[in-house]
Amino acid sequence: MAAGNFDACMPFIFREEGGFTKDAHDPGNWTGGKVGKGVLKGTNFGIAANSHPDLDIRNLTKAKAAKLYRVEYWNACKCDLLGTGVDLVVMDVAVNSGVGRGRSYRDATASVGDPLKRIDAISDKRRSFYKGLEAFGRYGKVWLGRVARIQAAATKMALDAAGKPASEVRAELQARASQAEAGAAKAKQRAAVAGAGTGTVATTTISTMPAPDQAAHPTVFVMLLAVVAGGIVVALFIHKARTHRELALAFAEAAAETK
Repeated sequence: MAAGNFDACMPFIFREEGGFTKDAHDPGNWTGGKVGKGVLKGTNFGIAANSHPDLDIRNLTKAKAAKLYRVEYWNACKCDLLGTGVDLVVMDVAVNSGVGRGRSYRDATASVGDPLKRIDAISDKRRSFYKGLEAFGRYGKVWLGRVARIQAAATKMALDAAGKPASEVRAELQARASQAEAGAAKAKQRAAVAGAGTGTVATTTISTMPAPDQAAHPTVFVMLLAVVAGGIVVALFIHKARTHRELALAFAEAAAETK
């Protein structure tokens, strides 16, 4: 279990959360929990105004923030009872998406005995959740990058905890990076093929559309639906390519930092 792993996890949380921000588009930065509601106090070290409306967010210290993290997220999700690495991803889910979701992902993957597979499973759940959010268009790249970096860091933690030598840990991380890079290239290629097919359908649709004084033929609508469906497929492959690319970067960075 990871009873003493809180201090090892916090640098990764702080890295992702950063320092003081005051983005008016982020509901968490408002004391009322909604954009325009209450006072725009911002977020500091990841401690947000919506959760701590009476706190002096701007002047919050890292030490004070760490104490809040231990009580409100680490202890709340019982991370002391989780394996090394798994504790980090559950903690980060709780911080970025709420304690309830952190507990939900923890419980949903409780039967996964292999810590590496459990880390991957939780990370996949995170990506699916973010993809469904309305704000994904604005923050999607940031969220995917965060999930990938935490996943890579947690994987390294788990490998280290298993007693593997640094050379094996580095090799495993590099292999994961290469695998992700290959996945990104494959998804990008599929997006290009799907995009070309959509363009062909669109051209055919335009050339076969009836003149203004003619009744529209059902085939035209079928073709238009095919264009829309093709666009969705392209978007899915682009999303997959982006996901793999972020993973490749994160695992390559983790490998480079392994001495």
